[in-house]
Amino acid sequence: MSVSIYDIAKRAKVSPSTVSRALDDHPYIRAETKKRIQELAKEMDYVPSTVAKSLAANKTWTIGMVLAAISDPFMGRVVEGMERVAVEAGFNVFISTSQNDRQQEIAAIKMLQRRRVDGIIVMASH
Repeated sequence: MSVSIYDIAKRAKVSPSTVSRALDDHPYIRAETKKRIQELAKEMDYVPSTVAKSLAANKTWTIGMVLAAISDPFMGRVVEGMERVAVEAGFNVFISTSQNDRQQEIAAIKMLQRRRVDGIIVMASH
């Protein structure tokens, strides 16, 4: 089972909001408290929830990309370049292919919208 900020808070004898602030390096948390919580989080193998972070920030740090097909070497280079730039900016990339099918293209776009991606790049046939 994954470790939550509540587990860390219980062990550190602080509130979950203090843990959250310490892990986000908030300036209003005392340095020694921040260090103790960060060390405890590391010791407990805490992995931040990107879902919770996305809900709080109203941002997913994700870009969706819809391609007609990925077999074209040019498309592969475009995807590599786009992903490199996205990762440098702190984003993840979801890639979907439509196999040159208009209905699959539309379905992929709708799926990305449901996932609340921050942007969608469509390089498709239709």
